[in-house]
Amino acid sequence: FLQDTVNSIGTALLLSLLMAVILFWLLFRSWRVAVIALVAISTTVATAAGVLYLQGATLNITVLIGMMLAISVIVGDIVEDFHAKRRPGPASVPEPLVAADRRTRVIQAVHRVRTPLMHASLIMLIALSPTLFLAGVPGAFFQPVFWTAALALLIAMLVGLSVTPVLVQLLLRRGIEQETEGPAVRRARAYQDRALHAVRGRTSASLVAVAVVGALGLAAGSQLSGDRPLVPTFPDRTLLVQWDTMAGASTDEVRRVASRASQELRAVPGVSSVGGHVGRAISSDQVVGSSSAELWVSITPDADFSQTEKAVREIVQGYPGIANNVMHYSQQQIGSERSSMEPGFAVRVYGTDMGILRDKAEEVRKAIEGVAGVQNPNINATAMTPVVEVEVNLEAAQKVGIKPGDARRAAATLMQGIVVGNLFEEQKIFEVVVRGAVDVRDDLTSIREMLINTPDGGHVLLGQIADVRLAPSEVVILHDATSRRIDVEATVSGRPLADVQRDITAAIKNIEFPLEYHAQIPTAYGNQQADWTVFLWLWGAALVMILILIQTAVRNWKLALAIFLAMPAALAGAMVAGWLAGASVSLLTLTAFAAVLAVAARNAALLSASADEHWRQSPGSLHTTVVMRAAKERLVPVLKSAVITILVLIPPAVFGGVVGAAAFGPIALIIGAGLVTTTLVGILVLPLLMILFGPRSGPEEWDSVYEADLPVMPVSQEKVEVS
Repeated sequence: FLQDTVNSIGTALLLSLLMAVILFWLLFRSWRVAVIALVAISTTVATAAGVLYLQGATLNITVLIGMMLAISVIVGDIVEDFHAKRRPGPASVPEPLVAADRRTRVIQAVHRVRTPLMHASLIMLIALSPTLFLAGVPGAFFQPVFWTAALALLIAMLVGLSVTPVLVQLLLRRGIEQETEGPAVRRARAYQDRALHAVRGRTSASLVAVAVVGALGLAAGSQLSGDRPLVPTFPDRTLLVQWDTMAGASTDEVRRVASRASQELRAVPGVSSVGGHVGRAISSDQVVGSSSAELWVSITPDADFSQTEKAVREIVQGYPGIANNVMHYSQQQIGSERSSMEPGFAVRVYGTDMGILRDKAEEVRKAIEGVAGVQNPNINATAMTPVVEVEVNLEAAQKVGIKPGDARRAAATLMQGIVVGNLFEEQKIFEVVVRGAVDVRDDLTSIREMLINTPDGGHVLLGQIADVRLAPSEVVILHDATSRRIDVEATVSGRPLADVQRDITAAIKNIEFPLEYHAQIPTAYGNQQADWTVFLWLWGAALVMILILIQTAVRNWKLALAIFLAMPAALAGAMVAGWLAGASVSLLTLTAFAAVLAVAARNAALLSASADEHWRQSPGSLHTTVVMRAAKERLVPVLKSAVITILVLIPPAVFGGVVGAAAFGPIALIIGAGLVTTTLVGILVLPLLMILFGPRSGPEEWDSVYEADLPVMPVSQEKVEVS
């Protein structure tokens, strides 16, 4: 499975790279552009992979997701680089500087486009930055995504400032700068022109439509915050079936049920093999009872995984009275880690005797049941199983001269067995155990009638000197240090956790505990809730920082606030796609929204930069005229970026095997749908917002910014003879 997955993902990534090269060639109609794009993408990915390798990172799903998010932004950045470098040069360049005009235009393009692109990349990283403060299992998965994306974006920025301009200067002597618009571009500009005039003619209705689309997107996005898996579910062609029969069920009965279920599972079309183990091993990595079992169901590669899994679940659920769970191995591992690292709210009762502990736990449950904010309190006690207890009557044993230890050892030998030697076979050692027959050791009467030798050569029945009975016993003993414990668990909602804890502490003080017994609230849950509170505050701070970055890019607070409020409409497609994808969307794949947000911010920043450039070239132009020129100029790069990004994300989702379908498929769907609404907002809504709320004049600092871009020619002095 692992080798097939690696091969599939490798093939899919190569197809994505080939797809990007072909698209750049076709859309720009220049093989030179395709070569530059190939070098830029390959250099970025290879350098990022090399740095991660030197840092000791492994190529896992989190690293791949981070790289995929970065690529979805980097591809559009490369498109913007090429379009910035094809703008006509400034008309004010003196005639002697025509030879240096090409180098000047490349430098100006870098200055003009890379600042907005840097703003967009920072917005993406700021949107992901709160995940750095997640603790426990979520932090272990989200943090590599952030650092991989940050590393790839940083390297892409360096490549865009160094490698790409040099290649443009060397390869694009002609070609892209002399490209003429095709009929498709002319039709697109005509559609945009009509749409912009319609939007400007119905300003109020257009703003209401944007608000409605944003509200619908937020409504769909609110449905994504439910109970979702942390990571994508990878159908690794193996299902884990966990059995837990009634306490006290014998190992033979569990084995019989598991064997019968195995026969039924093997008959399911698509199942290649079934294996498992029954009971509890002496040295086990799991805390289970002897009445538990696990079955491993392997599914053939050509079988329909979802249909086969459904059939397996139907068979497993057909055994009444047996608790079962069907999951993937990754789900089991993550679930066990999360349960140990992220416990729920509980009041923990400590003591020594289990009977007293249960009684006091019940008192605690009743006490906290009336606390406001506490819901469904229950005692989380381990299951009890019947065991045979042998309690020696010391007086009776002393009369016949038998020591209590001799009586207990005889009973233990009959029921559990005793090691009498070892068997060596094929370089393996097997213990030889002697114990009573099945029909003897499973019968209390037979145990009571067991004969025990007396010192005088006689015999006595075990039942005459000991009380042999069945008694309940715990399957698992839970303890902290040397104190046994029971948890009273509950759900806390509707009130601040600190207030609930204060009321619970007051309620517990009214309960009288014997010596060495007490109850307390563990701090782990409170710390976990405090971490989530900090996480939410960081999200708020991230939103404020995003607003500030947008204002820095568009240099106007009213316009920045309008763009910020229009972001839900830009992300509406991604939110609706995530909602429609249902259970296939995990919490880790929701990071795709950061990439869509970056694209939306990039469109806004570059539209503002384009308008400022038109103002620099035509200082006396009207505000509306400048914005409309910039909107028409931005149409082609926005469309090309969206098309290339969407198509580049398809191969990993389609040809990446089961891992690609589970992890990259939802990300591609979210980003692809988000790019649809982001593109519509970028070419129709953003120009309207700039006309309504944008600055009315060009920036004053353009002359100083671009003054350094023009080569300085030495001024020769003429000699004048004075007579």
